[in-house]
Amino acid sequence: MLSAETGHIPGADDDDCTAPILCSREGCTQVATPGELEHDWSGWTITIDATATTAGSRTRDCLRMNCDVTQTESIPATGGGTPQPPGGGYTPPPPPSGGGGGTTTPPADTTVNVIVDGKPVDAGTVSVSGNTTTVTVNQDVINQQIANATDNVTVVVPSDIGTATARLVVQNVDDMAERALTLTVQVGDVRYDIPTTAIDTAAIMSILGATNTANVPLNITITNLSTTPSFVQNAANSSGFELVLPPIQFNITATYDGKTVMISKFSEFVSRTVEITAVQAQKITTAVVVNPDGTVRQVPTRVYQSGGKWYAEINSLTNSTYALIFNERRFSDAAGKWYEAAVNEMGSRMIIGGIGGDLFAGERDMTCAEFSAIIIKALGLPAIGNGTIFSDVSAGAWYNGAVAQAYEYGLVTGNNGRFDPERKITRQEAMVLIHRASRLAGLSGSGAQPPESPGDLLSVFSDADSVSDWALESIKWNVRTGLVTGSDGKLNPLDNISRAEVAALTLKLLRRAGLVDVR
Repeated sequence: MLSAETGHIPGADDDDCTAPILCSREGCTQVATPGELEHDWSGWTITIDATATTAGSRTRDCLRMNCDVTQTESIPATGGGTPQPPGGGYTPPPPPSGGGGGTTTPPADTTVNVIVDGKPVDAGTVSVSGNTTTVTVNQDVINQQIANATDNVTVVVPSDIGTATARLVVQNVDDMAERALTLTVQVGDVRYDIPTTAIDTAAIMSILGATNTANVPLNITITNLSTTPSFVQNAANSSGFELVLPPIQFNITATYDGKTVMISKFSEFVSRTVEITAVQAQKITTAVVVNPDGTVRQVPTRVYQSGGKWYAEINSLTNSTYALIFNERRFSDAAGKWYEAAVNEMGSRMIIGGIGGDLFAGERDMTCAEFSAIIIKALGLPAIGNGTIFSDVSAGAWYNGAVAQAYEYGLVTGNNGRFDPERKITRQEAMVLIHRASRLAGLSGSGAQPPESPGDLLSVFSDADSVSDWALESIKWNVRTGLVTGSDGKLNPLDNISRAEVAALTLKLLRRAGLVDVR
């Protein structure tokens, strides 16, 4: 979808700078008139090079539909540096001179290799403009390579400072998706792995009004924010977490006929892997998405060691600005209890909160609203949307956005138009929701299973006959995967599930899906 980076957020169809725009940010009902929203700018294009004695110039265009605004800036003569764009946006500083780490950007218009199934292929051309390094993939070469590929296509952008872009076309994504290939963009110590089947190219083409995917450029951009933007630091200060590394931005855009669509949502998890030090590995508790308005949400994060090096893998269903953080949480009333480690980890990952102070109340029953909110947080989804699709979910309810997202992703369905948010959730209902969430988490074996002989699998539980028919498949799956083991030979499917049990069950799901590490 097209979206503003700051200020109010336009809805999915609000991509016209010339018309009033309704903000879709949760809780906001303002309508922005033309000029109140910031333009959605393209990158800068140098039109006249600066010399030692003569100033140059550069331009950028607004990418929104029906907006023909072009901004022009002067580039000072040599020694003046590259001007910062106005309007409150953030542009990373230029690379420092005189060495000092990082990857040296090659001269403009040199060729680089694209790695196909581990083999280098001369299929990329590098161009440099200001702080942006772009590798444009040669279509004649890459099309032949994709036709015979079986696993992965990696575009290496030879720069780890500022902004790096890999430029392909939508047809490449379609062709890779047909072969279930992963598209990787590598920039210095940062790797962006995209399952090509996770991108809805049909929706992109529809929004752009294009018909030939070979004519629609697709840009995959990674920006290392070597200086932390104020909105990120403010969010850290207000939320009480510590930044371990400067934030990194990830964006994918497609452009056609003066319009640009931002791909900000995926149908399956996309991973971003950052090489870290051993000291940082011991400190990182999770990664978070930080929005320009200061809101924060966690995303599933896996810290691991491979080949003698440490890495942090950030898994998300969206694109945004990500930061690796330290956020240790300890609940005093969980000390010494069976769930102490699980709830403390879930709290440190910013998936669950307490009831005030350092209390968790693990034995308290969980409500439908609370469980929906925890599942949405666990999957790293934003709690936005309109949950009033259910007659008993008010627009101002704290769980409105979480319920809306849970409904959109098929995690909850309600009953006769009602959600019953304050009703206590039973163990069998919780197992059904966990089973649904497992499909979104990409846990293998989460689909329908072949029928088993009567008495199989659940026969070890003395109360198996009390399991409702509509929950049977999900409960069998939970038992089969080891997420649920029962208690004293019973499943207790009709009992209410506690806050501690939900925390432990959800953490097991994330670990089993490989989205988080075991600590």
